[in-house]
Amino acid sequence: MGSLSSRFQAPPPGAEEAAEGLSGRRRSTCECNKRKRNPHCDCDSEEEEEEEEALLEKPRRKKLKSTSKYIYQTLFVNGENSDIRICALGKAWDLHKVYLCQSGYFSSMFSGSWKESNMLVIELEIPDHNIDTEALQVVFGSLYRDDVLIQPSRVISILAAACMLQLDGLILQCGETMKENISIKTVCGFYASASVYGLDSVIKKCHEWLLNNLMTHQSVELMKELGVEVMEGLIMSSDLFVMQVEMDVYTALKKWMFLQLNPSWDGPIKQLLADADAWLCKRRTDLCEMEPFLTTEEGSPFPSVFKHVRLQYIINDLASARVLERDNILPVDWLSSMYKNQWFAMLRTEFDNDNGPQDANKDDFEISSMRCGRKLTKDGDYCWRWTGFNFGFDLLVTYTNRFIVFKRNTLSQPCGGVVSLQPRRHLAYRWVGLSRVGAWSACSPADTWPTGGWDSAMWGRGQPAAPQTPGLQVGGTQPCGGVVSLQLRRHLAYRLRLASFDGNGKLVCSRSTGHQLLTLEKDQEYVVMNLDSRLLSFPLYVCCNFLYTSSQSDHRTDALTDPEGTARSIC
Repeated sequence: MGSLSSRFQAPPPGAEEAAEGLSGRRRSTCECNKRKRNPHCDCDSEEEEEEEEALLEKPRRKKLKSTSKYIYQTLFVNGENSDIRICALGKAWDLHKVYLCQSGYFSSMFSGSWKESNMLVIELEIPDHNIDTEALQVVFGSLYRDDVLIQPSRVISILAAACMLQLDGLILQCGETMKENISIKTVCGFYASASVYGLDSVIKKCHEWLLNNLMTHQSVELMKELGVEVMEGLIMSSDLFVMQVEMDVYTALKKWMFLQLNPSWDGPIKQLLADADAWLCKRRTDLCEMEPFLTTEEGSPFPSVFKHVRLQYIINDLASARVLERDNILPVDWLSSMYKNQWFAMLRTEFDNDNGPQDANKDDFEISSMRCGRKLTKDGDYCWRWTGFNFGFDLLVTYTNRFIVFKRNTLSQPCGGVVSLQPRRHLAYRWVGLSRVGAWSACSPADTWPTGGWDSAMWGRGQPAAPQTPGLQVGGTQPCGGVVSLQLRRHLAYRLRLASFDGNGKLVCSRSTGHQLLTLEKDQEYVVMNLDSRLLSFPLYVCCNFLYTSSQSDHRTDALTDPEGTARSIC
């Protein structure tokens, strides 16, 4: 084991000096610590006082029964020292006037010359069917506590009771609860209740939710509950989040109208359109109806809604126009006037140098803009165009690398009009030549002129043209099968919005360009939006509003336009 001394190591260098310094500091603190306690020394008492002060300053946690809980349990639940009894809906509450006076209803009752001011038992008449005993229990209890837990399923009843008793704080809390819990199941009930009880902020929130979800998350239950007045406000708004094109708005209204007239229908959403079409067809066949449905007695509640469908963006597509004719829902004069307006708009584009809106104001845009949209299911590369005749403005929309880009797709040859880019066009013609003897005659096959009588010909895009015939335009090689304007510049009013939603249809993230005016040259691209990847959430919904033509009185030459590829805000 070794010697005892070997188990004791010498102190390290400087240890003795450190010990001496420590003892010196101790001695400098109080010399009386070296000897027996001096009764006249004040050092210990000073240290004790400092410790006591530190203890007083240190916070201590101890759970106490709060005054609010004590008041609620003793006075409200147990009814101790009650000075008044309130009876309603077969139940009685032993309460206290001093607490009831927080309510404007009871404050007026007790402070005025009403007979109830001196009564010990008051029987309340409850005219509102939304109020029940559970709601009154919550409302009366709120007068005795600081906070109230409101369940979303009970909020309408509690709101009704709070409005009757004039409890502004509880009304506000009900409104916040409603706004936080809007969904397909609650939105119509919340909207109706907010309208009855005057909660404008809740009405606005429900309206916004419906604008975002009516078309993006279609539901049979929702369509059954939506009334005519609410639906009219949605269809007339340019903020409606339309998926695909305006024809889908008309289709949604057709399904909604069918459900309003057949509320017992119970089936999947995918079957709804087919059943609505079959119902309309059967009605026309059985009743031999020739007049449009909206002019009949059964269809009379719905014209105010259908009149806000932007028909000019439906009749610009042949298939959609045929559906309108087949359904025979809309009055004939609605369609005839719209066809006339669109025809003149097309002629102004072709002959009156209408290059698009240059001074469009926000009001015109809200009323007349084209509504369209698309769902991007996941991140990736997308490129698309919306169908329909857009006055030669072939607009391509691209989403790639979190950029959204507009491109005016056109040709690069000089032409000021509109050119068809279909792969082939057919022409029926007859050529008649003037003979050398001065008489009109049809040319024979052996002559220089084409054969007499009627004939037909076909040319494809990119093929050599036949001898240049007046009025014939030969398309180029761009991948487009429609009609493209070859004007040097085209103007466009637009607004683009992006949004993603959670399972209840609540906005998770959203972006908007606001109302803009854009000038594009041929085949020019313009970056509309650059997205932050941290804010993106898929599926992503893209909604656009476009205005391709100006109003009839709004025409200016290109000399007054802004530089190409720039966007300006619409006032």
